Amino acid sequence: MVQALTTNTGKIFYEYHKGREDRTVILIHGFTAASFIWQGLFDLLVAENFSVLRYDLFGRGSSVTAEKKHDIGLYVNQLKQIIEALGIATKLVIVGFSMGGAIASHFCQQNHGGIEKLFLISPIMDGFLSFQSRILKIPVLGELLFFLTSSSVFLRKARDNLMQPENCPDFFTSLGSYIGRKSVRYSLLSTYRHFLSDKSVYNYEALNSTGLEPVIIWGTEDKLVPFACSGSLLKKIKQHSFIPIQGAGHCVVYENPKTVFAVMDQVLKPM
Repeated sequence: MVQALTTNTGKIFYEYHKGREDRTVILIHGFTAASFIWQGLFDLLVAENFSVLRYDLFGRGSSVTAEKKHDIGLYVNQLKQIIEALGIATKLVIVGFSMGGAIASHFCQQNHGGIEKLFLISPIMDGFLSFQSRILKIPVLGELLFFLTSSSVFLRKARDNLMQPENCPDFFTSLGSYIGRKSVRYSLLSTYRHFLSDKSVYNYEALNSTGLEPVIIWGTEDKLVPFACSGSLLKKIKQHSFIPIQGAGHCVVYENPKTVFAVMDQVLKPM
């Protein structure tokens, strides 16, 4: 059941299943698609009675904030706020997908004492932004491009992140329900300028000092953050496990939840 939490920085919509008490799995989505992208994996985790939390980042889905600067600090603080508000005191399994991978990484760098495991799934990497995306940093021009672009264009671009978009009608229905809102467009533009364009966001090598050994999952057919980027990440993080998903695209968590769950279950069962 989706619930709402009001904090000093905004209103967060989330779904929290309280199952087994030894650990809590927290799912952090990416840039555009909100927490609906975790539906398949969330259901699989709940079926195994994991305690699991998924939530909409500020400016996505139903979560809203009045903050103007949507940077890494805003999203790491949002995660801290929801953990504290829900009184989650178990060990944490943090799962970050795409932009959520960077949020997960920074959260773990700051709070590694309470982290049992970190999963990075197709995480964003420095340099993945296109030239067209960099134009959005230009004042006024960025606003014009972002706010005048129709929702159909956003939905059409989202198709590139799916291997079989024709089999994912619910994906486009969910994304289309909020992508046209002015507050969402503002959040996405601010995130481009203050989050994705900030090179410190991609400081994955800082995980080496946490003692964590991330599990890195990547679709071999990822077009948004190409599979070739995985080599750069593996060089940054000394201790890791790397699981390529053959034939999967960027939205592997949505299109291949059973495969992702199988990897997670294999890693977590012996712990």
